[in-house]
Amino acid sequence: MTYRTLLTSSSVIVVAALSLSAPALAVASADARLKVHCVGGDGKATKAIVLTDRGTITPEKQGAATIVGLEPGRDVLIECRAEHNRVSVRHRVASRTQSVYLTLTRRKAAKTERSAKRKKARRGRCTVKVSATPWAKCSVNGNAARTTRFVEQLMGPKVYKVVCSRGGVKKTKSFRCRPGKSKSLLFTMN
Repeated sequence: MTYRTLLTSSSVIVVAALSLSAPALAVASADARLKVHCVGGDGKATKAIVLTDRGTITPEKQGAATIVGLEPGRDVLIECRAEHNRVSVRHRVASRTQSVYLTLTRRKAAKTERSAKRKKARRGRCTVKVSATPWAKCSVNGNAARTTRFVEQLMGPKVYKVVCSRGGVKKTKSFRCRPGKSKSLLFTMN
C-alpha cells in the first residue's frame, strides 16, 4: 500500500458524504473495493464520517465504511472526520480488495485560526461619549479626569467604570465595551 499525506484544508472536493448511521447504499458494480477503518489516537474504532472523491461509500459498523466502484492503479482521496478530528490521505488502489486504517488527529490549525479570530475581536475598540449637565470632571477607570463633553476610544471587551464629580456630587456608571460599538453616558449633576 502506498500512502501520501495531504494537507488538511476546508477546500477538499467531496463527491459523496454519508454518516455511518445512514442506511447502506446500493452497491454499484465495482472493479475494486477499499475498506476504510477510522480509529482514534488510542487505536480503537471511533464513530466518524468517511468522505471520498471517487466511488460509492457504503457505511458499516462504527468507524468503518467500504468504498466500491474504484479503478485499480488510480489514486483516491479518503477522509475521516469526527467532531474536531480529521485525517486525509491520497491512496493508490493496487488490488481488488484492500483495507486502510486512518488514525484521527486533532486539527490544531483550525483551533489556532478560531483563537486568532477571538483575539482579534477582543482587541477591537469601542467608543464612549460622556456628557454631563451642566458640566463635570470625569475619569474612566480612574484615569485622568477630564471636563465633560468628551469622546474616548477604549479597548474592549471589558467593563469600564466612569466616575463624574462636581462640587460635592459624585456619580458613577459602569458599562461593557463591545468592539465596534459606541456607548453614550449622560450624567445629571444637580
